[in-house]
Amino acid sequence: MQKRIVELSQIFIILLFVLVLVLFLQLFYVCGSPVAYKDFNGYPPGARSHSMGSVGIALLDNPFASFYNPAALCFLKTSYFVFDFQISRSKTHTQENQSTLPGLSGVGINCISTVNPSGGVTWRPLSRKKEEKKTLVFSVELQETLSIESKLEYSTDEFYLTLTTLTGTQIDDITEKPLLGINLKYYRAILAESEVKKTKTTPVDASSNFDTGNGFGIDLGFSYMKNPILLGFTINDIFSKVYWTDYDNDRIHTKTGAGITTFFLDQWAISTDLRYDGGLKKTGFYTGTEYRIGKIKKEEKKLLFGQPKNEDKSSWAAIFRIGARLDNVKRKKEIIYSLGFGYSLSQFNFDIAFSGDKELVKSKSFSSQISILVIY
Repeated sequence: MQKRIVELSQIFIILLFVLVLVLFLQLFYVCGSPVAYKDFNGYPPGARSHSMGSVGIALLDNPFASFYNPAALCFLKTSYFVFDFQISRSKTHTQENQSTLPGLSGVGINCISTVNPSGGVTWRPLSRKKEEKKTLVFSVELQETLSIESKLEYSTDEFYLTLTTLTGTQIDDITEKPLLGINLKYYRAILAESEVKKTKTTPVDASSNFDTGNGFGIDLGFSYMKNPILLGFTINDIFSKVYWTDYDNDRIHTKTGAGITTFFLDQWAISTDLRYDGGLKKTGFYTGTEYRIGKIKKEEKKLLFGQPKNEDKSSWAAIFRIGARLDNVKRKKEIIYSLGFGYSLSQFNFDIAFSGDKELVKSKSFSSQISILVIY
């Protein structure tokens, strides 16, 4: 017991040091390119998390854990290949911000990933944006009104490799042991902009620019489980920066968070996250619950890396979820409610979620999310 307390204390001191360091460096933040800060964040993946108020830092057996807390991947029961899609009818999140599926207008890809308890590889298309603007100015030189037509188009993507405590290591029982995880991230951004000045009949000036941004960053996560509680802590986008040729570099702000999940009777789970965004200077509160029913026949299976796992055979489960989130605790009227349903049968899992504010029907502002998970 004393040895475990010493290990936890050492990890806590290291995480605290890293947190203080990265928050200090945020004081020197520079925004270089025309890409909006939020378009380096994307939409949170996972219909399960979406339906539970966007929790995820301390969520058990969550294939999308690498986004919220890479250390939580250690609690996966098997290996997954996952697809996540977003359908939005919101004034604040339109399909122009998504990588849409061919022939399916309004259906955007959130995430494609392959993961297991040892880690995984993930692709997240963060944004797809196109803006056009037209303004009128008076030219003293020409003594005539000029029309200025400007266009801006860009896309941002995120790729990351996740490694955990179980990468290349076998641990028979991961409860009551400190677990660590890390995301090694690569950002890819493509930007094009143009401007044309013309009179009523003739162009008088034109300019254009095309640039590619490449960036790197790190996420760190910590998890610890002692029944019936799972704890998580994460620091995301440590030293994350996107480098351009024709613009100043974009620094992606650090985000920190902590989460806790409590389990009841192997059927109920209540999870809560508290997260801070250093770029938007806001603290968010997220909470949700799920109730699981089903029949599971277990068979022991040993993974290539990591500890032995129980593989579900001829199993099924139905899960009902509700949640709420407040992206900025200072704006209590902007609470978002969510609900969802999950169903798993043998090798396939399916989750769907819906969310909206209290004016859901009146304003037609809602979003839905679908996750398809294939066990291999």
